[in-house]
Amino acid sequence: MEKSLMKNPFVLFIIPVIICTFLGYLSNNLMNGALTGISIGIGFFIGMNVFDRKQEKDKRKESKKK
Repeated sequence: MEKSLMKNPFVLFIIPVIICTFLGYLSNNLMNGALTGISIGIGFFIGMNVFDRKQEKDKRKESKKK
């Protein structure tokens, strides 16, 4: 089974970094845009890991109930 591109942790990190850096460049505040992008990228990465763990835990609970 093919893995979705949005499940790739690198993609989840790099997309916000690129977008925020570009927006920072357009607003003449490149450093702030890059830092914001890195922060959002880290948040997406951590959030996806937490979400995946919760889904696995719920699946195990469901299989135990049956």
